[in-house]
Amino acid sequence: MSQYRHVMYISGSHIEQVFHERYEGGIPIGTRSGGGVPPETEGKLGALVGSLREHFASDVDRDGIKEINFDDELFQTKRVINDVLDDEGIPSVADLHGSNGNWEGMYRFSSEVLLQPYDGRFEDGKKFITVTGIEDDVKFQGVTSLDNWSSRTNVLNALGTDGTYPFEGVLTPVEEESNGIEQEEYSVQFLFIRAPDKAAQRRWSERQQLKKELYQ
Repeated sequence: MSQYRHVMYISGSHIEQVFHERYEGGIPIGTRSGGGVPPETEGKLGALVGSLREHFASDVDRDGIKEINFDDELFQTKRVINDVLDDEGIPSVADLHGSNGNWEGMYRFSSEVLLQPYDGRFEDGKKFITVTGIEDDVKFQGVTSLDNWSSRTNVLNALGTDGTYPFEGVLTPVEEESNGIEQEEYSVQFLFIRAPDKAAQRRWSERQQLKKELYQ
């Protein structure tokens, strides 16, 4: 399983929603301008939903993410998540720029994002994390449940730093918050997020080391 990067966050309920509304209903999983992703991409999402339904009775929590990352029985789940993230049939979140509200479906991001504790409250006793990123001229932000995040070092590093941390993931736009000349802002729902590749992780670690040396 080492050839596939670890899953850092997954919302089974949001994945199920996208699949049910767009795929099971016979409507193509839309992208920009109302177009659909390739059939093979839809098939990958269907395979992921099927695997989650088989192994998890409810949403995937941090123990479930650990199983996805290390349990041989869930190898296919981890593989499909990585396959979807590598699928060029899913457009970049940067493609939302200039769409003028004519968008729907899934988008990929690969950028450094900021993870911050969320001050609001959705449910008693639950903690939430706001994830904010910028890719080209598109700023995206969504609220995630801490229960759906891995407890691995990457997440602890991201929450423990004052800056950003490199992640890759798939999201769905919810609402266009502002439409500026230079930058557009969207509220989004994150479906899943994976760890950075080794090169991105190394660059981030080198920057953190440099900061420590400069401010000692």
